[in-house]
Amino acid sequence: MKNLLGRLMTRPFEELKIIAAAWGTISHAQSPSHNDLAIAVYHTMVERSAVRSTWESLEPQARSFLAWLLNQRNMLALVDDLPSHIDRPKEEVTPIVDWTRRIGMVDVDEVLVRGTRVVSSGDNLYAWAPKNQTEA
Repeated sequence: MKNLLGRLMTRPFEELKIIAAAWGTISHAQSPSHNDLAIAVYHTMVERSAVRSTWESLEPQARSFLAWLLNQRNMLALVDDLPSHIDRPKEEVTPIVDWTRRIGMVDVDEVLVRGTRVVSSGDNLYAWAPKNQTEA
């Protein structure tokens, strides 16, 4: 099970740049390396003010999706099953998952379960998740 920093380290550098921009991350290095940027993004993502700002910038559908996902601590959230779980058509769900993944709010493991895509809010290790829940 990866923690937030581990998940950020596995993201491609171009994706990290998008996450950094979405969260308002400021890197102290002029030309940060992949690791430098991942660490800077991590530090931003654990700040309450950055979480609040990013949360407030989300569309209501994305907020609802993330709230639902955070309540799925002990269940797998299979991407193919999301439309029925959140009662939205696939055409609406796919962009929400893609957007929240692009800004680092969720992670999608491509082959975690027999090739099925699994969406995760960080396995209860993201700093913005409730701290009092037990690990999945």
